Amino acid sequence: MIKRKPYTLFLFTSLLLFLIGFLKSDETFDINVHDTYFVIAQNQLYWLFSLLLFFFFMIYFALEKTKFHWQKRLELIHVYGTIFFSIGMFFPYELVFKSPDFSLFDDYQRSNAYRSFFAVLFLIAQ
Repeated sequence: MIKRKPYTLFLFTSLLLFLIGFLKSDETFDINVHDTYFVIAQNQLYWLFSLLLFFFFMIYFALEKTKFHWQKRLELIHVYGTIFFSIGMFFPYELVFKSPDFSLFDDYQRSNAYRSFFAVLFLIAQ
């Protein structure tokens, strides 16, 4: 009988985000901090989170091989919370909140608020 570990979802999600990073190579992600915009390619953000999730997988895998036991509830909260909230940060909110062809800064205010909300919840899940 195969025993399924919840941390293997980190590996699958990491591979999925890595592949999506190659497919969405033409989009950018704007971060507004104190009247300054930081513009980065969105595929680099996908690759960063892909590496982060792979790092989490390797930590869980290494600790399992050393027979270190976690509290099962905390492990489930960490794994499912991390995956759910990271998907919430990358969800294409532009599909839900339609913006005109020439978009202004205020058009993305609602989607930025949702992304920030999921980013804070992602940090809490850690």
